[in-house]
Amino acid sequence: MDSLYVQLGGEETIDKVVEQLYRNVLNDSDLAPFFDGINVPLQQRKFLLFLNLATDGPHHYSGLELRSAHANVVEKGASEMHVDKLLDHLKSALEQVDADSDLIEAVIHRVKCYTGDVLGH
Repeated sequence: MDSLYVQLGGEETIDKVVEQLYRNVLNDSDLAPFFDGINVPLQQRKFLLFLNLATDGPHHYSGLELRSAHANVVEKGASEMHVDKLLDHLKSALEQVDADSDLIEAVIHRVKCYTGDVLGH
């Protein structure tokens, strides 16, 4: 069976999903403040690599581990509610590229598995 990455449509689709995700997130009054002062294109690239990893696609990330990379966000008050909102925006972005509902559910499940690392639990 093909990886989630391949089933979703590979690089072109993942790129579109990440672009849409960040449009959604940056327009969300609960999430946008976490991106103040952040190099958004670089952050999008990092999330793209993460999404590639989570969907068994090509990934070459060599930066900080998730807990360390998100410590400043946790200090600013990030909680599971914020992660859930991000996941809702990710679901919406996947729907906008016409991803199959079973694939969307699988992607959301895999990304959600990293919540503890992101929030430092």
